[in-house]
Amino acid sequence: MRNTMANIWNPLKGVQISDLGEKRFLFKFFNELDINQVQIHDLPPGFFRDSTAVQFGNFIGKYLEYDMK
Repeated sequence: MRNTMANIWNPLKGVQISDLGEKRFLFKFFNELDINQVQIHDLPPGFFRDSTAVQFGNFIGKYLEYDMK
C-alpha cells in the first residue's frame, strides 16, 4: 500500500507512509506543496459536522471547503 500510494501521489520531494494499524496511516511530506493535495474522505458518521471538518483542515494545513456528498 505504501509503495502504491507514493507512486500514485508522486510527491515532489517524497513522502514517508507509516502503517499505524487498524486501517490508519501516517503520511509525512517533505515539501509544503505536496500537503496541499491532501483530502479527507469517508470519516465515521460522528465526524460529519462543519466544525470538525474545519478543525481537520486547519490541522493539516488550511481549510478550504467541506462537501457532504
